[in-house]
Amino acid sequence: MKKSLALIVRSSAACVFAMISAVFVQSYSLLQANLLQYGYKMDMKHIPLLTDFYNRYHAAGYILPFLAFAAIFLKFKDGKHRDIIMDLTFYGIVLASVIWMLSCVLSWQLPGYYPVAFIK
Repeated sequence: MKKSLALIVRSSAACVFAMISAVFVQSYSLLQANLLQYGYKMDMKHIPLLTDFYNRYHAAGYILPFLAFAAIFLKFKDGKHRDIIMDLTFYGIVLASVIWMLSCVLSWQLPGYYPVAFIK
């Protein structure tokens, strides 16, 4: 009973952390896109590839909380591998959430360092 409760708490913590990172990425992407488009009057067709990815698919991070929530309902025939798989699921989702957040912050800094030159 203790182990199953601990695994549910761990999966719930991963779900909450992934949800926080998804909300952060979406709000940060929308704020940065509005700043570039309306504040700096930048043409959004000529932004770096990673920035364009987060401009279009900023809501894709909401997949991670659903994966963390689905990990609670995994069924195993053999009980000895359950702890290892649940640990790997927890650390994998938390690591993917951190990478999702940090790459988002990095990608929105790229337009300031890579100016676009228009050839007439």
